[in-house]
Amino acid sequence: LISPMPRQVRIEYPGAIYHVMCRGDRREAIFEDDKDRECFLETLGQAVLRAGWVIHAYVLMDNHYHLLIETPEANLVRGMTWFQTTYTVRYNVRHRTTGHLYGGRYKAVLVESPEGGSAGDADYFTTLIDYIHLNPVRAKLIEITKGKLPAVDSYRWSSLPEYRKKRSARPDLLETSKGFGTFALKDGPAGRRQFVERVAIRAQREKLDECGLAEIDGQGLQSTLRRGWCYGSATFKEKMLGFAEDLLALRSTKRDRSKNYRGAEAKDHG
Repeated sequence: LISPMPRQVRIEYPGAIYHVMCRGDRREAIFEDDKDRECFLETLGQAVLRAGWVIHAYVLMDNHYHLLIETPEANLVRGMTWFQTTYTVRYNVRHRTTGHLYGGRYKAVLVESPEGGSAGDADYFTTLIDYIHLNPVRAKLIEITKGKLPAVDSYRWSSLPEYRKKRSARPDLLETSKGFGTFALKDGPAGRRQFVERVAIRAQREKLDECGLAEIDGQGLQSTLRRGWCYGSATFKEKMLGFAEDLLALRSTKRDRSKNYRGAEAKDHG
């Protein structure tokens, strides 16, 4: 039995992969129009350059977003602080508003890397790519017609249509090599077409409200992303719990040292 991770701990390490999601304050819109969405992606691109992140997939909905982020350096928190603050400032300036844009902390679920080493590791990563790209289907923003593959890449504010393009035509912020590789597809005309068609087949075959919500080893994807902290095998979770325990122990040591220092200082000045 694996215990849940202690609340509020952000585990960071080089090469970590996260599913990041954040909603608007009181679930209100964080994008009023396409200019806001363009600003968001521009800001995300700047964050990628600043932090050295790798973005494997994304989708922008009206009141929330999803990102699949890899951090070659252990810097998710620092990068997200700059990214969300900068977009909020730009949004408020453009719309002449003030205050918070997002509703609380962003959700960051650790994801097992496809290089984990055991059979099936890629399932967690690829499942999340499909989950992200099928968000517009679940939101009924793409028409589903019986007997016809839906145009799942017609939703502009997703990385899925970018996977369909030639490498030179894709935005710099998106890295597709791992996405293609974990589906055993090549980044050529046939592979790009198959990547999108595979998503369209899922959209056509699965129930609309369950589209992309796979379950692996008893882990329901939706509940994991909403209330969980880690998406991967039992071995991966044990490793992440070890990181969390080490981090908590370090924080506790620092608090004790600070408390002892303040106590000694008070005695010296008593």
